[in-house]
Amino acid sequence: MPFGNPASLSDDDYYAVVAYMLYKNGVLPDNATLDATSIKSITLPGATPIAPPLPGAPTATQQVTRGSTQAMPYVTPGPGK
Repeated sequence: MPFGNPASLSDDDYYAVVAYMLYKNGVLPDNATLDATSIKSITLPGATPIAPPLPGAPTATQQVTRGSTQAMPYVTPGPGK
């Protein structure tokens, strides 16, 4: 970000963009400041489960390794592909 010039913003600019998006979605008040310390205290909506896990669901947090079949399962191509 930004398109055509990746990684060209300062850290403060990135925090400002994230703060704006969080504000527009009702997560932060309009007078909040965001930095490397304060961002760790934000809890996003949906972070807390709203129902107990289904029977047979894993009890431990699952880790998905990038590039694993869990991250992108193999799909058999259809005819003519």
